[in-house]
Amino acid sequence: MPTWPTHLALADRLFKTGMTLDPRGFAVGSVGPDCNVENEDWTEFTPSRESTHCTRGRRKAISDAEEFYRERVEGKRFSSGEERSFFFGYYAHILVDALYQDFTHRPEEVEESFGRLDRDPAFRERRGSLPKDFDTLKELFGPRFTYREIEHLEDLYLREHPDSLFLTVLRHVHSFPDYMPEFPSGAFSRKIALMAYLPDPGAGEEIFWTGEKYSRFLEEAFLLLHRNLREKGIAFSPHAESVSQTP
Repeated sequence: MPTWPTHLALADRLFKTGMTLDPRGFAVGSVGPDCNVENEDWTEFTPSRESTHCTRGRRKAISDAEEFYRERVEGKRFSSGEERSFFFGYYAHILVDALYQDFTHRPEEVEESFGRLDRDPAFRERRGSLPKDFDTLKELFGPRFTYREIEHLEDLYLREHPDSLFLTVLRHVHSFPDYMPEFPSGAFSRKIALMAYLPDPGAGEEIFWTGEKYSRFLEEAFLLLHRNLREKGIAFSPHAESVSQTP
């Protein structure tokens, strides 16, 4: 799934286009589903990942986000603008995770990767008769290869955007209200202190993610968020930057 700087890069774009929510609440909500408490070897979490991401099937889906919205946001009265913004950020996270899973498994995206990789005779020999699908990429390069590549691209993004909410807001959250009682007390600020680290610059292997592909994903994710948030009554300033501008 997208790592935290990617979620916050999308939040940056939403605020630059005039989103009228509380930045701190939305920033924490944007990583909220990942703030469950892990056991010693990170194999179990409280609450479970299925619970925090409202997952109903084997893979994440847009409908998971919509179910969260109906259950936790629609028609609710919130104690503050920060709390309301937190829940919309949480909704945004689930929505983007679902898009990410769909995007990475699309045949045309996987084919693009194999088109580059198959130019290398050593890779062709290594792949052998394995099919050209995402599962083959995971088998050959390890299940976390997409994260390593995205960290490199996130590092570039943060170097170019020192005003990002990831750097200016999220990494400075030392306490945050327990807006969701199913999370252990203090879970949000605890996980932020643990996980809001700067991405590893890495080497940018470009096995799956190229800079151009990452930009396409961000653009598609931003448009999905912008449309869905507007449909749910979130106002955007008419005097802000154009929606069509790439972050």
